[in-house]
Amino acid sequence: MIEFSSTITLGDVMNCVVWGTGLFGAALSARKFAENQRIEAYTEIDGMYLQLLAIAIDKPFVLEPSEIVEKRQRLQYDAYAYAMWNFLETIADRCRTDPVLKDTWYPVFAHESGLHRAWFDDPANRLKFRNAFRRFVAGFVWTDRSAD
Repeated sequence: MIEFSSTITLGDVMNCVVWGTGLFGAALSARKFAENQRIEAYTEIDGMYLQLLAIAIDKPFVLEPSEIVEKRQRLQYDAYAYAMWNFLETIADRCRTDPVLKDTWYPVFAHESGLHRAWFDDPANRLKFRNAFRRFVAGFVWTDRSAD
């Protein structure tokens, strides 16, 4: 039979201190893990976007698809737009549950999806993406909350 005493011993106090320290450490570790995940996601997205911007600097016609008349440029634009929409799908996936990443990358999503929306709306191109992403694009609305 277990008996309880009404006196608190030094061992009881130390046990509470050890448990409290352990719980605090676990909470701090979980917070740091989440922060590192956010930094990794940001770094990965940033690197992908930098590569796409480098292509646009080298081939500025990809930023004005409605002006393309040469077949070679049209083929290059198709490949660029596909890469851009894959990048935008990554933004949608990574930012789904992270408000800090949303604040950073949803304005980029709004800009780039607007620029390349005609490519995406082509039925042959839409089929290259998951239904969930197509629904996300259809319902995407971004309002600049920095003025709040």
